[in-house]
Amino acid sequence: MRTGILQQDSDEWKNRRSIPISEMMQASRTYEGDKANSFAEEGLTRTMASLVPDEILYNINDYTKRDLEACLLFGDVSGFTDLCEKYNKSGKGGPSRLTQVLNSYIGAMVQEILSHNGDVLKFSGDAFIALWKETDHLSLRDAVHEAIDCALVIQKSYGTYQTDVDVVVRVKLAVAAGHLVFSLIGDDENSHYLMTGQPIYDIKAAESKSKAGEIIITARVSHHLSANEYLIDLLSDGIHAKVLGVGPNWRNIQRTYENKEGISDTYSLLSAATSLEDELRQDSGVSILHPSEKEKAAEGGEDDDLQIASRVVTDQYARMFQIRCAVSIFT
Repeated sequence: MRTGILQQDSDEWKNRRSIPISEMMQASRTYEGDKANSFAEEGLTRTMASLVPDEILYNINDYTKRDLEACLLFGDVSGFTDLCEKYNKSGKGGPSRLTQVLNSYIGAMVQEILSHNGDVLKFSGDAFIALWKETDHLSLRDAVHEAIDCALVIQKSYGTYQTDVDVVVRVKLAVAAGHLVFSLIGDDENSHYLMTGQPIYDIKAAESKSKAGEIIITARVSHHLSANEYLIDLLSDGIHAKVLGVGPNWRNIQRTYENKEGISDTYSLLSAATSLEDELRQDSGVSILHPSEKEKAAEGGEDDDLQIASRVVTDQYARMFQIRCAVSIFT
């Protein structure tokens, strides 16, 4: 999903947008050659570039049914009703201020989704849904991990937002995975897209179990997670689970590190040299738990790896995700 354009692109987009699509299509039928056809297709693409998912933009003329193995992330902002009432009572400019707050809040979460290679499918008032699909270069397991990593960062960084009218808005998140069917419907002048599959129903059920500030995953999502990769709390229904943070076996343990010569190398923090660990401490402020620190923690009553991981991860997992390195090392 495209979220920003240059001024030149903006001017071109406005000019294209002022031309009815039907006229562009008629022009393509009137003039012969590929140039006229590409003009119409380019106009359609430019018109929709900031409005629709990448799944459509990359396959704009494909009206066939697409079978996808994918992971969905659903987000719903709570406190929206109270916020509307406060801005309505505030007098002139209330609606515009409300729009500005929602754009800032949801926009920040959208940027986080994009940075984790997600594709925002749809907005609906104060809610959104994003997609990570299986490809030749991304397995469904990796897609699930990307979605959960993104959800953790969102909750840590944007889970609570204090507005200028003293209303606190929060977000609740749900994650589901499985087989989806995606298709464009309509014609050249007017088209829309549909998506169906069990994950749609699963994510609706998961969202109903979630509260503000929580991340709820379905049983199918749990099947793609290994033991101790994430801190999971199984709900009473035995189907859904709440993600609390990352565990000691969190698999995303590599980051690209640029040394003093400007050469980028990828290091595994589970076998990192002491000098690299010290540099990571200085550059990023990330706490790395050494065996000696583990012993100190044990003396303080934290004699279990999971307890130690929970304490360290609770305050730092969002920052850790953003720089792609582990906050805990167990040897």
